[in-house]
Amino acid sequence: MKTVGLITEYNPFHSGHAYHIKKAKELTGADYAVAVMSGDFVQRGTPALLEKHARARMALLGGADLVLELPVSYATASAEMFAYGSILILNSLGVIDTVCFGCECGDAEPLMEIAGIFASEPDWYREALQKNMKKGFSFPAARAAALPDFSEILNRPNNILGIEYCKALLRSKSQIKPLGIKRKGNAYHETSLNDSFASASALREKLLENSPPCDKYCFSQWSSKSARFPQLGRNLDAISWYFPEKVFEVLKNSLSESDTMSENDFSEILVYRLMMARSTEDLCQYADMSEDLAARIFKNRNNFRSFSQFADLLKTREVTRTRINRALLHLILNIKKDSVTVPYARVLGFRKDAAPLLNSIKQNADMPLLTKCADYQKFLTVNQQSCFLESTNASMIFEALCAQKSNRPIKNEFTKPIAIV
Repeated sequence: MKTVGLITEYNPFHSGHAYHIKKAKELTGADYAVAVMSGDFVQRGTPALLEKHARARMALLGGADLVLELPVSYATASAEMFAYGSILILNSLGVIDTVCFGCECGDAEPLMEIAGIFASEPDWYREALQKNMKKGFSFPAARAAALPDFSEILNRPNNILGIEYCKALLRSKSQIKPLGIKRKGNAYHETSLNDSFASASALREKLLENSPPCDKYCFSQWSSKSARFPQLGRNLDAISWYFPEKVFEVLKNSLSESDTMSENDFSEILVYRLMMARSTEDLCQYADMSEDLAARIFKNRNNFRSFSQFADLLKTREVTRTRINRALLHLILNIKKDSVTVPYARVLGFRKDAAPLLNSIKQNADMPLLTKCADYQKFLTVNQQSCFLESTNASMIFEALCAQKSNRPIKNEFTKPIAIV
């Protein structure tokens, strides 16, 4: 039995993702595909568009056989930690032969070469990196400038993630082989819908067009499905061909029950957390929060209007918008620099015909496979329980705000069923 691993966000799942899964199985000869997927919050420091169980179901209908949740402390971390946590989980399953990822260059070999430099950090590289940082470059820009022969590769977001996957494989001495598939269709950050495979960014933008403004809620106005989505049906029809048919049905059903989520839906809880801080030292304890960023946040917090507006206000040449987003999100979710990050394998969904895969994981894995939240104390170590509860608490915040925005009852994280197709 051969199994390929995928590291994903599926925010939302679309036809490009289905192509990736199909191609990964074809090129590796894999019988099964296991996706490690971000939960309710994603690596760019924002909430996912849709809650994780709906996205897991979409992935299963799109070709994945098993979907596991990446703990929130990894899912909302830097690209390096995002990749490292994902590879740790894939390594621990004991059944993954290859990790397959989309990248602009379409070849894992140069990515492994760059990863080797990043992992070993030879003196010449460290000196060039520090020199560029002193010039005021952001870390990604400083790293690219330190390797001019690879600058084109390092200017592409999916290549960068691929490098981090390769670096995590090297550092963990993994037996898993990397495989790059050339990305097709729109670029990662492209927001126009003009190609056979749209980017998730473009699809999110289209879907968010119909979400009610976060600062102008009138819940009675949005209380019925027909009232809440006056134009959404037409816009969904316009983008339907960017999704596999069965996946599109899940998308429609999900949107009939819950609205889409964006960073500005977390504005009220963010301003509360900002105003509760008593000093820059209070802020510095959170993950991705530097002393300089904490000082700017503390100085400017009285100018807060919304999550997006405040993040834009804090932006400088040295710090990326994504880094700022992550720091603010970690403040909201109470994810600190010393958070315990011991991964485990929580199942979000699986295909019924993947029973042999699940049995093989149970026999070979060196970390527990958690299929029922209520059983976490039985199967997880104390450190794993801390990591698990951090993720479930984050999801409960997501669910509470989503339910409020959608004017529906809150669904308890511990009673949500896993997706089975």
